[in-house]
Amino acid sequence: MKPLLEIQKEYSFSLPDELIARFPAQFRDRSRLMVLPESSQPIQHRSFFELYQFLRPSDILVWNDTLVEPRRVILQRKTGATIEALFLESGHAGWNCLIRNAARIKEDEILIEPESGQGFRFRRQTSPGQGDTFFLRPEPEIQMHQFFLSYGQMPIPPYLGRPEQESDRQRYQTIFAGDSDLTSAAAPTAGLHFSADLIEKLKARGIRIASIRLAVGLGTFAPLTEQNLIKKELHNERFSMPEATAELLNHPEGRIVAVGTTTLRALESNVRQHGRFEPGSFETRAFFHPPDQITSIQGLITNFHLPGSSLLMLVAAFAGKNRILKAYEQAIERQYRFYSYGDAMLVFA
Repeated sequence: MKPLLEIQKEYSFSLPDELIARFPAQFRDRSRLMVLPESSQPIQHRSFFELYQFLRPSDILVWNDTLVEPRRVILQRKTGATIEALFLESGHAGWNCLIRNAARIKEDEILIEPESGQGFRFRRQTSPGQGDTFFLRPEPEIQMHQFFLSYGQMPIPPYLGRPEQESDRQRYQTIFAGDSDLTSAAAPTAGLHFSADLIEKLKARGIRIASIRLAVGLGTFAPLTEQNLIKKELHNERFSMPEATAELLNHPEGRIVAVGTTTLRALESNVRQHGRFEPGSFETRAFFHPPDQITSIQGLITNFHLPGSSLLMLVAAFAGKNRILKAYEQAIERQYRFYSYGDAMLVFA
């Protein structure tokens, strides 16, 4: 097996800083769309609002309708120093968090959210092969979802290089996000391009729409480690498959097109575990990358991802590494906008 750094070099590319989209397009469906058709047809360069023209009646779009919560919280130590924490998911030990400058914090130290006065007890846990994991437990217990809404910030990616703005509350959220306990610490960004008008055009064309719900967390955006490669696993993410979605996908009349890598990860994990699309609540640690063959879908809508990332490798597993890397070369030449608020790609197998 090749070392991780050697594999990541195969998925590296040089991206000019100005191509990182630090803000969304003015209108959701006015971002650009690179289309990689089936067979050997040439790449097309269009706009996202034209998506319906590339789908056939009876094709099935499947998207991740998870709700992104404002889970980035600024906490304060007794010294007055501030600590930034991204709350990922809750468990028996408290909330698993990403914490900047966590080495400074003492075990069992109480960190305070200044505006609310709410305290959080800090705990560190060492996991073999995964390094330190950090937990914060509110003391006393509170309703955390309401707390996030009142005192949290939207978890826009740090590479945007800017603080949250009021518009991020609306734009770093899909228009079809549903309210449930299975919420996310990051957006399923391929879904950010959909507008109400485009959805109506898709339905009018006879394209069917289904949903899954995957709680986006570390499994989607954490940097890769050697252990990920050896175990062929990422961090765990929970997802649910509604009965109506499973029924539709098990009897498709057209192509299944996943909206985003989070949707693809859930669909492929589900099929590999059950041999078909199975309704219910599940978890996945799956790490798909070439030479894996993706069999659950025939089309994928996705943004342009970070070099060497698990997301880029997942797209390559579906569409072919050389094909995707050549498409990325064209995207850079034609100045597509990259990452969460950037442009999109529609690729067929």
